[in-house]
Amino acid sequence: MLLMLFILLCQIFASQAAVLNCNFETDCNDFYLSGYWAKTDGFNPQPIDHDHTLNIKAGHYVYYNAGPGQRGFRIETKT
Repeated sequence: MLLMLFILLCQIFASQAAVLNCNFETDCNDFYLSGYWAKTDGFNPQPIDHDHTLNIKAGHYVYYNAGPGQRGFRIETKT
């Protein structure tokens, strides 16, 4: 019984660690971007002061392109 509890807790902590290590700096399959959302670096589409993950200008982030869209169009980002 204790062994099963130990295995279960290890699985929970391992899955949480994997989620916490996934960010916009490395490619991973945890991000699903739809609509006008896109992943970009600190130089596109417009320069930014700094990236909040690494605190540098060249970091990656998700942005929303606020160009013309369809009325009532739903856009979401899932992590």
